[in-house]
Amino acid sequence: MNTSDEDAEACKRFTSTARLHKAVNTLTGILDGITLDGFVNRQELAAVRHWMLDNIEFCKRYPFREILPELDEAVRAENTSPELVQSLQDICRRLRVEKPYYDKVTTELQALHAMLAAIASDDVISEPELQGLSVWLQAHRELRTFWPYDEVEALCFALLQTRPFNQADHDIALAFFRSFGKAEGHLALDIPLNEVATPVLGLCAVCPEVIVAEQLFCFTGESAVCTRKSLADLVQRLGGHFTDNMSLDVDYLVIGAEGNPAWAYACYGRKVEKAVQLRKSGHPVVLVHETDFWASVPKDGIIARKAGTSANCEGVRTHRTIKARSVVTAEAGSALPPRDLAGLTIVVTGTLATFGRTEIEELIANSGGKPSGSVSKKTSFVVAGENAGSKLDKARQLGVPVLTEQQFLEKIGRATAKPAGSPF
Repeated sequence: MNTSDEDAEACKRFTSTARLHKAVNTLTGILDGITLDGFVNRQELAAVRHWMLDNIEFCKRYPFREILPELDEAVRAENTSPELVQSLQDICRRLRVEKPYYDKVTTELQALHAMLAAIASDDVISEPELQGLSVWLQAHRELRTFWPYDEVEALCFALLQTRPFNQADHDIALAFFRSFGKAEGHLALDIPLNEVATPVLGLCAVCPEVIVAEQLFCFTGESAVCTRKSLADLVQRLGGHFTDNMSLDVDYLVIGAEGNPAWAYACYGRKVEKAVQLRKSGHPVVLVHETDFWASVPKDGIIARKAGTSANCEGVRTHRTIKARSVVTAEAGSALPPRDLAGLTIVVTGTLATFGRTEIEELIANSGGKPSGSVSKKTSFVVAGENAGSKLDKARQLGVPVLTEQQFLEKIGRATAKPAGSPF
């Protein structure tokens, strides 16, 4: 045995306890991941077998000496029955160690990494898997701000908004989930994201808690409400700090809403890329969509609005928060948001009595429709408020159906008086 091999063996002996406990956490995540939807297929069982081969050194150590023979029998089963799922879930529940080596957050993050790789092991992310993962995320809120909790929550939220899944969005999520497993299929938790071909993508946190006082803020993109200088002045007035440079000291990177699709929580750019790198290295900088930032500041704090923007920002303040909670707090098996407008392209024009423009467009998206800014032959219908202009004229010219606000509310089953203070 040469010197390098001896050093490697010495390192393995020195880190044995840490690696054992990580193996426990990893297997817990794998078993949780492959049973989230109540079904197990051959590709998912193969992921378990890969884990067993990678961790064979622990076969005679507690708790594996009791569990691995049972697990080996389970993964060799001829048919993937509900009883097999129950057996794997029972094994998962018994995967416990006394005096865990890692703290609670690290333990749960290791399990989450393995869970993501396991979900992606059959090259498909199903709706039941996303629903189960969303419930798991809701039960582990203490992981918020840690990589990759916020990113996974945002991906779950974005995918669950459309039926059927948009293929491009599914593929982005699948590539992200795969990044937590080795390319050849062996699951591991210590490889960086960029070892797998994945687009450089930032994902804004869903319904984040934003604290301004004594926190350092950085902005990127263009605000839909006011100038960047006004945003910086507001942060400083509220006791926070502002910088133009993305660095280790930044607590929040606020993403401008102008031209940035809210449903996807997705954003690009140099500052975003830097923030993602920092998150992956353990720095809990939070990527915040501008609308969530406005939801966190006092209502009388809005200053120096852009010319042409509304004086009423209630829709900007509430729509992402309300929409996000409708998904991520759902229990397994509960009803999802109604899909009354599924597959319809809808244009809103004029001033509405019940909704702000941003608010109604988010309601359309939340109901399965696609809000659009221009009228064409592909438009399903137009919702027209007071003082509707050229869009209404074009809709009539093209023969596109036109609904009043009340007719629209009746169509989606919301034709009731709006309670005071309610966004809907």
